[in-house]
This record gives sequence, structure tokens and C-alpha cells, in this order.
Amino acid sequence: MSAMNDTPTIAVPAATLILTRPSAKVKDSFEVLLLKRSQDAGFAAGSWVFPGGRIEDEDFTGTVQTISPQDQTLNGAIQTAALRETKEECGVDASEQTLHYFAHWTTPEFSAKRYSTWYFIADMPHGQPVNIDQHEIIDHCWLTPQAALDKYWAGELQFTPPTFISLAELSDIEGSAHLADFIASRHAPVVLPERIDSNGGQQTLLCVDSNPLQHPRQWRQRTLVRHEKGMRVEF
Repeated sequence: MSAMNDTPTIAVPAATLILTRPSAKVKDSFEVLLLKRSQDAGFAAGSWVFPGGRIEDEDFTGTVQTISPQDQTLNGAIQTAALRETKEECGVDASEQTLHYFAHWTTPEFSAKRYSTWYFIADMPHGQPVNIDQHEIIDHCWLTPQAALDKYWAGELQFTPPTFISLAELSDIEGSAHLADFIASRHAPVVLPERIDSNGGQQTLLCVDSNPLQHPRQWRQRTLVRHEKGMRVEF
């Protein structure tokens, strides 16, 4: 928030793409592509993230020029931005036809820099290499979601809360054969985390799906506890 008043910073519209592929190391499992952001990056410096970035004017076509975090219409600009940013950051040319809506996250209102981000998930195009831009992105790796979480707890990787919770959810899928069914049946949550407690170096974020009515037994709430040793999520 601004130091002058309690008005939250406006959240910049953005899009992110989770790319998956069959694991070459773990039988019947799948891996996700993670990119390491430069320490000089203006947001999530040093963190490992999925490809993505802000929606630019060039991503819009026709007359639609605005996006609302509450808008469930996946218009062309959002998907175009996800594909463009993925191409720019890691050289992967994915197809719009392969994108599946995964989630929408808005940075908490108490944050100084905020994004309203649509997350998609898609298969990695066959035969394409990963070529990072060596500017905003300085490294990449393919890991199973569980291996990524293990490396986080070992202090080897740093994640933002949406990345951490996405990996935690994906780690519960029992093998690559179930991934497509999970994506097809899953309700994509719309989340604005709220800080509900902060003391002794520990911060608790309540992550609630603001539109859970379609599939009330699915993604309702996640509680993310952040402390000096890392994060943990309670489903």
C-alpha cells in the first residue's frame, strides 16, 4: 500500500503459462518448466517462476481494451500475452489451442507492486528447446512438482506464494496419465490472498476462491503460512 493512504496499488493485468512434459527421470510422472528470475528483476527477483508477464497494448485486438480480475471471459489478449511472454522469456512457441485456464491470482492489497494474473497450463510443444533470454531470466530447469517442493525446502529454490501453491496442488496428481483428467475436471480458482496473522517473523495468508459455487467440493481455501524457514500450505 501507499505510505500516504490506505488505497491499494492498482494490480497490473498479467498472464502466466505452466508448461508440462512427461518426466524422463520419474516413471509415469510429469515435470513443469521453472525459470529463474534475475536478481535485478523488478518483481520476484531471484525467484523461480513459470513463464509469464504483464499484458501489453500489443496483445489486444478489436475494441476490448480493459481486463477485470473478476472477468471470467478468457479473451484473446490474456492468452496472447501468455504465449508472447513464454516465447520472449524461454523461446517456446506454444499454441493457443493447447491452453487450459488454471487459476487467477491477484497480489494482496498490502503489497507495493501488484499483479492480476491469469494462469494457464499446457503441454510443452514436442521437439522445441528452451532458450532463456539471459536478461530477466538467467536459468531454467524441468522438475516434477514434488521435486521442486523438495528443493524449496532444502533452500535451493525460491518461490512466490502462487507458484508454491500451484506446485503443491500439482504434486497431488498421481502420475502423468491423470494430468489431463485433472485439468479437464478442475475448477479454476480466483484468489486474492488476505493476511490474517503476522507475528514473530511468521505471516499467514488466507487464500480463498472467490467463485467456488460451480464446484463447491473443490478449491475453496488454502492457508499459506510463511516463516523464516519457508512456506507451508494447508489444504
